[in-house]
Amino acid sequence: MDITRWQESPSRIIYHEGKYHTIIMHIGRNKPDGRAVAENIYVTSDDSYKWTVEGILPNGEAGSWDDKWREGATIVKFDGKFWMFYSGLSKNAEFQKKYRGSIGLLVADSPAGPWKRAVTEPLLQPSEDPAAWDHDYLNNPYPVYFKGKWFLYYKAANKKMFGGSTNGGVAIADSITGPYYKQENNPLFDAHGSWAWVYRGGIAVLPFRGGKIHWSPDGVHFTNVYTPRQGGFNAPLFSSFYLPNDPLSGDPVTQEEPDVIWGLETRQYGPKPVEERDWDLFRGTISFNPVKKTKIKNTSSSNATGAEGEILTP
Repeated sequence: MDITRWQESPSRIIYHEGKYHTIIMHIGRNKPDGRAVAENIYVTSDDSYKWTVEGILPNGEAGSWDDKWREGATIVKFDGKFWMFYSGLSKNAEFQKKYRGSIGLLVADSPAGPWKRAVTEPLLQPSEDPAAWDHDYLNNPYPVYFKGKWFLYYKAANKKMFGGSTNGGVAIADSITGPYYKQENNPLFDAHGSWAWVYRGGIAVLPFRGGKIHWSPDGVHFTNVYTPRQGGFNAPLFSSFYLPNDPLSGDPVTQEEPDVIWGLETRQYGPKPVEERDWDLFRGTISFNPVKKTKIKNTSSSNATGAEGEILTP
């Protein structure tokens, strides 16, 4: 891995065959042609502190709608297989104009691959209505399996409506391969991507914007349960946690919701300007008090000192 390039946005952390598995975005900036060079790096760890690069995930075959990059990839384990959701970008200008970050799905027998298409066409595409909130593009898919249905959360934009801001919505399906139906009350919240998981009989969401934490009893109608910045600290940004009680995270270790979970968080690497590398990944833990409050404690295997704060739980 080239440490002069960005490292950010870890996918859901999977535990399989004695190792932790995740995917991170590996991005270079300021290239001579002015274009970003982006890859999805597959990494594993025995202890969750030291990670080893195992390979680079391939893009779609030449001439396909996702042959430039499969962005925002995340993996879940379901029905004995591993499923990768992602947003596809194309080198073909006509395809890019048509698909605009549509969400695709791959399947494999192992988190190491090899990966093949689970469906030929995208699971979800931007709206063709110029007035729709998700007309311009889609990105950052995040699936949750809840009460027998698939809730696919995603980020979308419409610059004419919201300027440079993005929002989060959801599409729901009975099967992991779809069809997925967008909800009429989208968008659900202001978000620049989200991390979502089943929590306390509902779904909790970190929308990666505004430092807010949301919770919903049905996965559709969300309440902002707390804004950590009001307590003087930030909620995790572009983060992913390992949930040992969630079958989507691989081999379950416990049937109980843990009081303490760990994950990987994207943080600013150093003061600007930075020649190439602006973001880095840090390991952190979150401690849950099941009665009144939650403590967040960030730790790192590098030189970060970490911070601690408290948030309310739903």
